[in-house]
Amino acid sequence: MFSVYGASGRLFRGTLEQLRQISPVHAPDRAPRIQPIGTEGGPREPVPGVPAGLTHAGRPGTLRDAARDALQAYAAPGDPPGERWGHRTAESAMHQPVLVLQQSDTVTAAWRQLEAQQHAQAPVVSGAKVLVGLVTLPMLARRALGARVSTTAAGAEPTVGECMLTPVPSVAPGADLRRVAGLLLESALPALPVVDEQGSVVGILSRTDLLRAVLDDTAIDQWG
Repeated sequence: MFSVYGASGRLFRGTLEQLRQISPVHAPDRAPRIQPIGTEGGPREPVPGVPAGLTHAGRPGTLRDAARDALQAYAAPGDPPGERWGHRTAESAMHQPVLVLQQSDTVTAAWRQLEAQQHAQAPVVSGAKVLVGLVTLPMLARRALGARVSTTAAGAEPTVGECMLTPVPSVAPGADLRRVAGLLLESALPALPVVDEQGSVVGILSRTDLLRAVLDDTAIDQWG
């Protein structure tokens, strides 16, 4: 099950297919996607494994399309018996305990917490402990440095709630890991909060966590 949370609470709850019907949430501070290039002055080289003319959301085949195809092929019928990483749940691969920030936390304090625990992002919750957004280290860094350059008349420091990404998609602990990977690819987010039925954050699932799940569960002969 997948959900979207904003400042007013849960805005959506449903399947991944239903989530795709609403406006996607994309990370605003990620580097532009790297496109395959050809020799100088020559045509672009096709992405290996992506048929010519393949499009996604109106765009030519990209590295993200190739990654999606790889995920689908990995879980295709005919795989050897046994637990595959794509058949696991979000709960089995998520990171916990998770650093959770409050909307009211100052940007500087939040930045220091992320740096101290060596995290690149953290879920943000309301006073009622319900997910309201996601904040990344680059977001906090830009806001903190900007605040030092131009302080307000009142001298108030900006809060996490003023610079967080919201609304933000989230996943349930029992969500299929393969589908969670698909949502990460499509949203371009660095991580997805894992929440329970009440909207409380119980973990976070990053791209690193997914890669670790692949390495842990993939048979060694598949890397040969």
